[in-house]
Amino acid sequence: MTTTDSFLGQIGRWLVGMNAVPSGVVVAYSDSDDDVSGTSLVIDADEPQEHAVLDGVYSLSGSVRLSVSADDVALAERRAMLGAIEEAMRDDQIVAYIHALNEVLVYEIRVDGSKWEAQERRLDGVVSFNAVIGAV
Repeated sequence: MTTTDSFLGQIGRWLVGMNAVPSGVVVAYSDSDDDVSGTSLVIDADEPQEHAVLDGVYSLSGSVRLSVSADDVALAERRAMLGAIEEAMRDDQIVAYIHALNEVLVYEIRVDGSKWEAQERRLDGVVSFNAVIGAV
């Protein structure tokens, strides 16, 4: 498991633990083969870029994508779900939580905001983030 995979997994556990992910929502990762046909949460990141000066420190851009059926989930419910995810990602305690797991060092997580994107009969609520991480 790479440092990035570990970091994404910890974000997923954080979101579930903070009750930001409703019951029954499938949590998947960019490289997984999980069935994401229902309401799902996909956590993904680009390849990390090594810091120019600091050895073993990387920056990466990623997203937490909530995918829902436009027909099955009401507007107010969609907004509440995405709001809970964005709030949990902005919580200052996420860095302390990940440090306590002792699998990856997290120096910073910045949330760039959220938006909705239409994908045929589905809507994707996307919370974008940037992080600075390192291996333990």
